[in-house]
Amino acid sequence: MIYYLGELIECGELNVTSVSSVDGWLKLAGETKMIRFELHSIESQTLIGCQIKFAHSAATELPDDDEQSKYSSPAIVDLLGPSQTGQVITLELADVVPDDFDSHEVRVRRANGYRGRMQFVWKSEDGLIDITISDCEMDVTWENAAAQSNETHTVATTTKFGAYPTANTFSGKMQEKVVRQLHQARAFGESEDHRGEYLLSLCMPSNEDLTNMANFQVQTMLHRVEDEKTPRLVEFMDEISQKANNIPVYELIEPPIQTPKIEDMSTEQLQAKLVEITRRLMALGIEFKACKHFDDAQTYDWIVNRIIAWEHVHPKLKEFKMRRCFDSAFWCDVCIQD
Repeated sequence: MIYYLGELIECGELNVTSVSSVDGWLKLAGETKMIRFELHSIESQTLIGCQIKFAHSAATELPDDDEQSKYSSPAIVDLLGPSQTGQVITLELADVVPDDFDSHEVRVRRANGYRGRMQFVWKSEDGLIDITISDCEMDVTWENAAAQSNETHTVATTTKFGAYPTANTFSGKMQEKVVRQLHQARAFGESEDHRGEYLLSLCMPSNEDLTNMANFQVQTMLHRVEDEKTPRLVEFMDEISQKANNIPVYELIEPPIQTPKIEDMSTEQLQAKLVEITRRLMALGIEFKACKHFDDAQTYDWIVNRIIAWEHVHPKLKEFKMRRCFDSAFWCDVCIQD
């Protein structure tokens, strides 16, 4: 049997508690009892940590009381019972305004009011429960937003490097990797030459990564807020969360920097080249910190072959009054083991 309850919903709440778990409650119009649900999902959910309180838009014309009473009677609530368990079939959010997220991609995580289309279907022992609201008002908050994301976007949080939670849906080994990255970022922010307000971003596993966590690499982006009085953090978070907005470092360098082989330079030439490179990159809003384990040759190799060749940064860091920070501790085997 299929229960189409969308038009009969007075209000409800759903929580995406992990990649495979959704829970919440529904209240049907004219009823005092709520229907609670705890569901598992075979398909990995994107909106991890999202809590949505939903209802029909005020502009929606709902069935009149007589029409509601035919379907939303105590018999339906009694038939479905106060608690539902089963499997998520569909959780689809589309045409969401503002365009911060949908059920396939999260661009910005913030507590806010939204409007869009929601289709939520699950299967229980009673049959299919279909909650479709074509014009849905949503009050959205995010839990553990600092620790949860997917491949195509980065979750970011401003921090002075205090306590930091990690998502309990990841393995202990993965949590250790995340915490290690956070500790290294904290050390960067507390160093004498780099004190300030920082934006720390972790690119966390996509649905595909979750099936192969052994090979997943935690990717960290660290930005320093140059002007703490007028930060454009929400706008900047939206910008860096979209991969297309970040371009390879080498594309920003015009004219290109000449990078001779280390063995072709004297000690003085190597030091002079490092000064030239770091000055050019600092002018673009990119700064560096070499750990104590890296000598000049290792620092040069790291900047040229790891940062310039592979890393992506936002091309308008100065416009947003942000600086992208790179610390060799994130690449240093000794620092990682410590």
